[in-house]
Amino acid sequence: MKRLIKSFWPKSLEKEMPSQDKDTSSVEVYTPKPDDFFLVSYPKSGSTWVRFLLANYFFDADIDFVSIRPFVPDLHSNRDLVDNLQKSPRIIKHHLLFEERFEKAIYVVRDGRDVAVSYYFFNQMQGQISKETSFSEYLRKHFFKDLKPFGSWGTNVQSWLAHTHDRQIIVVRYEDLLKDAATELERIVTWMGQPLDAQKIARAVEHSQLKAMREAEYKSLKRGPESEHKFTRKGVSGDWKNHFSDEDLKCFQEKFGEQLSALKYG
Repeated sequence: MKRLIKSFWPKSLEKEMPSQDKDTSSVEVYTPKPDDFFLVSYPKSGSTWVRFLLANYFFDADIDFVSIRPFVPDLHSNRDLVDNLQKSPRIIKHHLLFEERFEKAIYVVRDGRDVAVSYYFFNQMQGQISKETSFSEYLRKHFFKDLKPFGSWGTNVQSWLAHTHDRQIIVVRYEDLLKDAATELERIVTWMGQPLDAQKIARAVEHSQLKAMREAEYKSLKRGPESEHKFTRKGVSGDWKNHFSDEDLKCFQEKFGEQLSALKYG
């Protein structure tokens, strides 16, 4: 099954997929430059959306899932592009736990329960878990695990929230982006110390809507059956209620209740 699904997934996007078994050797030796901004999140939390918003705002280019790489490269999979990045501001994406070298960071968070659901279907699409794996089983055997290099959702979130008072870190909630992406983008650009342009904000939001991102995804790749491999899935808030049992919710609260409360997720 894994081989079958992988055969449908284009190689050009496969290298962008978040995976807990990534080789981090090249990341570990990276020394940030003074003007580096890092776009960070736990996987499936919305950093791809913010990546598109920032690329569409700062750079006059036809942005899709391939062309975005030289503008906002991924530290995990586009290391060569990071080293040669000339564009300013330098914005670099990754999913790692907090480290002091990542001095200026845009940290994107999403309700961990929605993250779990999104990651579940994404891992099925990748072939990392079978179609027969139930969500409850996935939650306990996979999502709750504190694996390298990203940690669990809770440890990743906690590592960044713990330093919002002593580091240059702006926290952006996925749910706030859904409500008003323009306001959140303005907040990010202002925090970065960059000039605000209302027309560019509007254009960036328009070109980074879920529909536009899906069109960009299709444009970038030679695709197989659509339902087999969506990188951009529903893009909604609260879908976890359709998948969590009462026992799942109890377990999640016991595991990550502190982080949910800190982020004001009821």
